[in-house]
Amino acid sequence: MVRPECAGGCCGLAGGNFKYLVALVFLSFTAVLPGCDYKVHADNALTVMTYNMGDDCLPAPTLEQVVAVIRNNGVPDVLFVQDVPWAITIKDLADALGFTHFVSGRTKESPHHLGILSKIPLCNAKRIHFEPQPDFPRPAALCAEIEVHHKRIVLCSVHLATLRPVFHRLQQNGGSFYLSLLHVMYDEAFCETPHSRSVEKLLGWIRSKKNDAVIIGGDFNTFQLSKPIRAMNRDFDDALWPSMDYLAGTKLKAQRALDPSGHSKGLDLPLNPRIDYIFHSENIACLKAEVIRQTAGDHYPVRAVLGLPGSKATTNNRSG
Repeated sequence: MVRPECAGGCCGLAGGNFKYLVALVFLSFTAVLPGCDYKVHADNALTVMTYNMGDDCLPAPTLEQVVAVIRNNGVPDVLFVQDVPWAITIKDLADALGFTHFVSGRTKESPHHLGILSKIPLCNAKRIHFEPQPDFPRPAALCAEIEVHHKRIVLCSVHLATLRPVFHRLQQNGGSFYLSLLHVMYDEAFCETPHSRSVEKLLGWIRSKKNDAVIIGGDFNTFQLSKPIRAMNRDFDDALWPSMDYLAGTKLKAQRALDPSGHSKGLDLPLNPRIDYIFHSENIACLKAEVIRQTAGDHYPVRAVLGLPGSKATTNNRSG
């Protein structure tokens, strides 16, 4: 069997099965993480939601369906969106939900467009392009700034490339489903990959900006303890840690994501992974965060209530 190189070029299938055992042990750590519920009260809170609407679903979600999901769970102060169907403009979405400010990352080159919608004025919008990938030519981040009580807060909506082409390429080269899956997981956990390089580019750009706080939401298309997510956690907190929803899945099995021949376009994983995240700087207190178990597409939204810098917050920790 031909043994293809991994996406990052540092790891291949050579070396026996030991590294896959290491990968399984490493990743199974998430199964024993403690869970806690936090009750926090603050005088200066911002509600945030990130929602990948599932542009590759068939049929694509409608504006009415998307708006219903968001309204049913509370229209946030800031909404990060990814994979907004082409039939839905960011302006129409903003008008329907009552947002007075928005920036759109829609481009003709990519269907995977981004947006940030806000009840607070947005400024200094910037689109950050990451390296193109097969079947995903424009992975990117869309960033902007808001000012709250004289604090400058950088907001970023992120969409990294899907791993489906890498997984399918491994299978086409003779790998079984689970061996190919372990290969992808190992590379994501330990190798330099397009995901890890994209995250480092995003972090470098954020570090170059003068800001008082940062909030990032989006579809990172990778799992919690992967190298890119560990890099994010060096600079920022995951809003869902610690909570029982830390292990909740956000990417649904793709029964509806079918090509014209009726074959699934997804990985059909035995479990639904969490690939959607809200990250925030350490000077922000997470009051509440959850995975919303309702969607119009193939991702569940993630919602958080955040206490901004300077807020007077108190925390009660109750073991889950």
